[in-house]
Amino acid sequence: GRLPTPRIAFTLFIITFVLNLLVGAILISISTDLGLLLSEPLAVLLPTLLLTFALRFDVHKTLRLELPSLVDVVLALPLAFSLIILNDQLTNLTSQIMPLDPDIQEGMVRLLRTNTPYEWMIKILGIGVGAAVAEEVLFRGFIQRGLEQGLRRPSAILLTSFLFAVMHLIPQGIPSYLLAGIVLGITALATGSIVVPVIIHFIFNMSALIMLNVADIETFGQPIWIPSGILVPALI
Repeated sequence: GRLPTPRIAFTLFIITFVLNLLVGAILISISTDLGLLLSEPLAVLLPTLLLTFALRFDVHKTLRLELPSLVDVVLALPLAFSLIILNDQLTNLTSQIMPLDPDIQEGMVRLLRTNTPYEWMIKILGIGVGAAVAEEVLFRGFIQRGLEQGLRRPSAILLTSFLFAVMHLIPQGIPSYLLAGIVLGITALATGSIVVPVIIHFIFNMSALIMLNVADIETFGQPIWIPSGILVPALI
C-alpha cells in the first residue's frame, strides 16, 4: 500500500507544470488541434502514470481507482451544474476587480468557438475528456493523495486546489479555480473515487463549449448576473 509523499507530490507538480508549458507550446505551434488533443495527456497524465509505476506506488489507492456508487454518480450531476453557476458568478465578481485582458478573452473565445462536427469532436476529446481525466488523475489523485500523507485532509485539499489554480496560468481565474478545486477535492475524498470528480470536471468544461456554441452566451467580457432564485439553490 505504498503511497506518494508530499515531497514527491510537489516534484510531480513542478514536472507537469513545466512539461505542460513546453509540450503545449510545441504541439500548438504544429497544430492547434494537436495541442488540444495531446498536450494534457502527454504532459500531465503520462508523467503521473509513469511516476506512479516507476516508484511502485499502490496505483489503486494513489489514483483513487475505486468505482463509485450509482448514488454518487447521480449526485455528481446537480453538483456539477451548481458549481458551474457559482463559478461563473465568482468569475464575474473577480473580473470587476481584475479585468481579464481583452487579448486573453479573444483567445479563449477563439479556442472554444466550434463550427463543424470535426471541431466538436476535437474539443470534446481535448477540452472535455482529455483535460478532465488528466487533471483529476494528477491533482485529486496523485497530488492530493500525496499531500494527505503529511497534512490534515482540509489542508491537503486547499493546497491541491491552489496548485490546480496555478497550473492554469490565469491570475484572474485563481478564485474560480480554487472553488472548483475545493469542490472536486472534497468529492474525491468523500466518494473515494476519481471517477466522480472526472464526471464533474467534464461537465464543467463542456458547459463553456455548449453555452458559447449552442446558446451563443459568451460571458468572458459580458458577465451575466444570475438571480437569487437560482443562485441560492445552487449554493445549497
